[in-house]
Amino acid sequence: MSKRILSAFMVVFFVLSACVSGDGLPPTRVITDLKGVDSKQYQNDLYECRRYAGQIDVGGDALTGLVAGALFGAAVGSALGNKDDAKRTAKVGAVAGLTEGTSGALGEQDLIIRNCLIGRGYKVLN
Repeated sequence: MSKRILSAFMVVFFVLSACVSGDGLPPTRVITDLKGVDSKQYQNDLYECRRYAGQIDVGGDALTGLVAGALFGAAVGSALGNKDDAKRTAKVGAVAGLTEGTSGALGEQDLIIRNCLIGRGYKVLN
């Protein structure tokens, strides 16, 4: 396996491992005003909301973005005319696709957590 392929897999692994907290649920980047809130009930509600958000497959979306970006980049590079351009643009497309797929899925998880908490009566600040 070439060093480039190995390093690409390592990047994907670290990106995806950062998307899951120690309890196997997505981390929350949602800020909630907890003034006057029962902290135990909030933790229970937050846990349930994070479980809902965990149904979004960040790894799958990241991998789909990576493959789609690489294919698109290769197609653009081929249209430009030579193999070197196709390889270069495929790499750029793969990174862009990975980034877009991951950030889109994480944003969707945040939105689910946010909407869930708001639906349960909490004041979400972001």
